Amino acid sequence: MANNNLIDELSGILNTSAVKKTITALKSAINNVKILDNSLTELSKVSKLSSKELEKLTAKAYTLGEAVGKTGSQVIDAVTQFMRAGYDLEKSMTLAKNALKMTNIAEDIDSASISAQYLISIMKGYGDTSDQFAEKILDSINEVSKTGNIDFSVLADGAKELSAAAGKAGISFDEMLGILAGGYEALGDMKTAASGLADIFSRLQSAPLMFSDGNLSGQTGELKSVYETLNDLNSVWNTLNDTTKEYVAQTAGGTQQSALFSELMNNWDLVEKSVQSATNSMGSAEAENRTYLDSMNGKLAQFENAVEQLSTTLMSSGIVKFFVDLGTGGVNALNGIVNAITPLGTLGAIAGGILGSQNIGKTCKCTVSEYYCFEYAPYDGDILFNAGSV
Repeated sequence: MANNNLIDELSGILNTSAVKKTITALKSAINNVKILDNSLTELSKVSKLSSKELEKLTAKAYTLGEAVGKTGSQVIDAVTQFMRAGYDLEKSMTLAKNALKMTNIAEDIDSASISAQYLISIMKGYGDTSDQFAEKILDSINEVSKTGNIDFSVLADGAKELSAAAGKAGISFDEMLGILAGGYEALGDMKTAASGLADIFSRLQSAPLMFSDGNLSGQTGELKSVYETLNDLNSVWNTLNDTTKEYVAQTAGGTQQSALFSELMNNWDLVEKSVQSATNSMGSAEAENRTYLDSMNGKLAQFENAVEQLSTTLMSSGIVKFFVDLGTGGVNALNGIVNAITPLGTLGAIAGGILGSQNIGKTCKCTVSEYYCFEYAPYDGDILFNAGSV
């Protein structure tokens, strides 16, 4: 009879809102750790980091997450992308910061894996993997996107596609962005513009053009970069008759890209304006990122990082293991709780009672690092979670 009374009393306690919220919070904590574990697992596949090194990396990830408004697991996911591309851990951490910052300043880029691919492709195209260039990429794209009224992601798509051809043609990153802005203005489709511009760059390298005393001729003397050639051609473009313009466009762009070349000449003012914006863009991305961090979304992102970090601390502390070990099943679980009152007795009793009330027939023998044996079920107001087989 005493046991039945105890069960009735604990059942009443278990139905309270506070208890349900407590267990829901525990479920959330465990889920956060599962997310982190998945991120670390993916990183382990592409690195040879020891468990101790992974532990140190996790601590650094939460610190960086606070600085860029991301969770520790999101930081680790970004690091994984760069390590998969062949960068070492230190370099990957630095590049991950820029990739995550990109997701903050570009409204239509919310994946660190996508932003990482942008950076990797552009740096590879120009053969420059320095931290300064990675920051330059963000600064310039951010500023030109505002100058040319082009979405950040659209301009980044074009830079990703055109970087290799532009680097080979001796065109600077800022100059390439200006040309992309002009090409996009002409066609309204960045993929088509980037492909066409790559053809134009190639043709101007193999058959350079120049004007001397107002006459069109082949390039002689010191070779100029493709951008300089385009700029020289534009300086006399409006003085040419239609026949000469058609000849220049056909020579520079071929049959397929002659129209793009002509439109590029007509939009050269936008090209120069965009190049100027990119050239003077230092600090643009950081200023934009600070604006994001000061916003409600930025503050919420930092809060999520703190919650995830707290979850891992809770799981490592042994408190949750204490709760799990108390869940022995049925009346035995309740009796075990009563007999196991400790300084954590009240909270332990609540957790053990809930496990017992769900007819759990055996104890989950999880260790601190094995809480992933839980099989999660949607919260329905009564059943909070079920232990999986172990």
